[in-house]
Amino acid sequence: MSAHPRTSSGPVRNIIFDFGSVLANLDYDIMFRRFAQKSPLTVPEIRQKIFDNADHNAFERGEISAPRYYEIVRSQIRLQMDYRAFYEAWADIFWPNEAMLDLAERLKKNYRLYLLSNTNEIHYTEFLRIPRLMKTIPRQGLSFRYGVMKPDPEIYRKFLDEFALDAGECVLIDDLDENVRSAREMGMHGIPHRSLPSTCRALAKMGVLIPGD
Repeated sequence: MSAHPRTSSGPVRNIIFDFGSVLANLDYDIMFRRFAQKSPLTVPEIRQKIFDNADHNAFERGEISAPRYYEIVRSQIRLQMDYRAFYEAWADIFWPNEAMLDLAERLKKNYRLYLLSNTNEIHYTEFLRIPRLMKTIPRQGLSFRYGVMKPDPEIYRKFLDEFALDAGECVLIDDLDENVRSAREMGMHGIPHRSLPSTCRALAKMGVLIPGD
């Protein structure tokens, strides 16, 4: 296993984006409301049963197939919905953050761009349906393929090794503080994403040039 530096050092050459709540907006309640129409449980009850169960993270790590996870959820929340309807409901929670995709396209002129996302095989089908994303950021690290999720340090090791990157030349833009902290512990730069202006300011402080600014 490759070793990586523990201190962040410039210059930044590689910019790594999270997907949900960074390059795309998301709302799980869209899915939960659809499930509630076919379940005796309420939206809060459905949310708790799905997210408080270890099977959800196992699905995000690729340890459970989509059809098997459907059977698990159907049992958990007594869902009266066929697999196709379940798949569509599970997938249809994203819409592109056009402003952040604009930023990525501008940054691509001077930097290598990557995606590193906790996701599953169903949600990844939605990534493929965003042409701008696939064209702008074709190099992607995905939890369900790596078998590990952020903030586990192992996902960063696998990602850095796959793309032969120097941790000190990378910056991760992620909406979750724990993911940013773990990336920094691996020697990467990290930006907790809150808004487009705040992320642009943080990039500028690191010396990242944003064309058009």
